[in-house]
Amino acid sequence: MTSFINILPFVRKWEGGEVYFPTEKQWTNRGVQWNTYKQLAPKILGIQNPTVEGLRSMTESQGDKFVEYFWNKATNDNTINPSPFFSSSVNRRSISGLMLACPS
Repeated sequence: MTSFINILPFVRKWEGGEVYFPTEKQWTNRGVQWNTYKQLAPKILGIQNPTVEGLRSMTESQGDKFVEYFWNKATNDNTINPSPFFSSSVNRRSISGLMLACPS
C-alpha cells in the first residue's frame, strides 16, 4: 500500500513556499494555512502557542508531519486505498483538498 512518504516529493514541489492570500487574509506555508496551523500545531508539532512567525518559518520536516497527519486521516491510518482521492488531489496540484476533506 502507498505511504505518505510516496507523496512527499510532489507536496514539497507544489507546496514548498510561504504565500500570503489577501482574499483569505492568512499566510500559508508548505501547503498549511494559518488557521490549520493554529488549530493543529499543538497536536502535531507540540507547539502550545502557535504564531504566524512559527508558520512562516516552518521547516520541511514540520510540514511533512502535517502531510502525514492528513494522509492518516484520509486513509484511516493507512488501512484504505487513497488512490482515487489522491488522483484528483494530485491533478489539482494541491494537498489542500486533502486537508479540507479531513476534519481534525
